Amino acid sequence: MKAHWDVTELAEKVQELRRRKTEIEAGRTAEKRNKERINNLRESIEKSKDKVFAYDEKLVQNFIKEIKIFPDKLTITVISGAHEDITI
Repeated sequence: MKAHWDVTELAEKVQELRRRKTEIEAGRTAEKRNKERINNLRESIEKSKDKVFAYDEKLVQNFIKEIKIFPDKLTITVISGAHEDITI
């Protein structure tokens, strides 16, 4: 076992851990933002469930990657890849 640590080696390890922490935090922030967007979309759909929807090209281009329609649900995938099932 190594009796002492090389200062340069320790500094590099600390930098690597900081970089990984930053990446993880950024991923969590993006995931949280996507969940909020999905929840907002879900609430909007729930409120308008019995109304006729008009297609909104801008919404689709800016937010939604794909919508899969099944007999009992919608699966909405946003641009980041997060998805949510909405029972209809």
